[in-house]
Amino acid sequence: MPKYLEKQHNTWFAVYTIPKAQRHRFGGKIRFKQTLQTDSLRVAQPLALRLVSEWKAIVADNDLLSAAYKQLLTLGRESIGEYKGQIIYQDVDPKYELRQIAADEGISIQRVKEITGEVIHLPRYIDKWSSGLTLAPKTIAMMSSDVQRFVVQFKYSGDINHRAVRTYLAGLGVTVQTQRRILSGIKNYWNFLQDKFELDDADPFINAIPRTKTKAPGKARKDWQPEDLVRAYRAAKDTDLKLLIRIAAYTGARREELCSPTTEFNQDTIRIVDAKTSAGIRTVPVHDDIKPLINDWVAARKNLKPNKFGDMSDAIGKRFGRLKTELGYDKSLVFHSIRATVATLLENAGVPEGVSADIVGHEKPNMTYGLYSGGASLDVKRKAINLLKYPEWDA
Repeated sequence: MPKYLEKQHNTWFAVYTIPKAQRHRFGGKIRFKQTLQTDSLRVAQPLALRLVSEWKAIVADNDLLSAAYKQLLTLGRESIGEYKGQIIYQDVDPKYELRQIAADEGISIQRVKEITGEVIHLPRYIDKWSSGLTLAPKTIAMMSSDVQRFVVQFKYSGDINHRAVRTYLAGLGVTVQTQRRILSGIKNYWNFLQDKFELDDADPFINAIPRTKTKAPGKARKDWQPEDLVRAYRAAKDTDLKLLIRIAAYTGARREELCSPTTEFNQDTIRIVDAKTSAGIRTVPVHDDIKPLINDWVAARKNLKPNKFGDMSDAIGKRFGRLKTELGYDKSLVFHSIRATVATLLENAGVPEGVSADIVGHEKPNMTYGLYSGGASLDVKRKAINLLKYPEWDA
């Protein structure tokens, strides 16, 4: 594999290691790295070569121009001739002189502006910005990816203006909601650069996404009908996925909760200690119908592998997504919809809402329950959960 290419999570990246002697000029940065947004080596190679060529030129130019600019700044005035025995001096304009050097060397004007501090080379500071973010790893990775794509087109701060940003976002071919998510990461990076370099306060991102008329809401997520969930279960060829579907159907637990190594399983209860909300920390009685499956699931859970963000449930969740799509179910039905199924079945069985909330890990429905109730007892929850009924799973 060429040394300027790396493959991570089925995507190729261009990489270039900065010579040690030059790293101090780039804030200690060890190497340049940028996604090529392809899993094809044939497509990646020419893209990487072009980027590496640009990076090498930046390193070389930075060395030449930086040294020249430092020298020019020390000159102040230079003699341009003599008249009647008097030496004539002229103030040196370092920026002008640097432009002349760059023109002679075939170096771009943007590189000159970077050296003189007039513009910022945007790709250079992405690593430093992202390393300071205090967000979920998945969110940071998504924001960084959005910014990396942005700076492929906008290499310097001087390239960014309202019209260009608006054209860029409109040309992505994504929904307005996705445009807003992408713009959020770009603006976060821009704010970082403003704080670091005191950029012009003018905001090139204001109204970058045209306001749209409010549309009727699209398809909301809904709950699985018991017979449809059983159909998906029967169609699954994956034993681990079958176990997960069955246990979710009788607990209302989130996929992440059931797959987490911190969740404690035994024949009588499932104790969830790591949840999205405080209400999600709970003990759920084991339904009589899944007691024989608990040991099998505990063993199967050990085979789950985390994704790059540490999510143990990601791969099996994607398998469920492919399964339900193959069966013809649309985006309104997902694994999370099983929670709604459980809540609906409990409601139809006459289970009080507060008890149902304690089982599935929802916030209590009113102030009295939410502030003062210690929660339903295990016996009350067990009686409620054993009211859950489904068609025959393995008929």
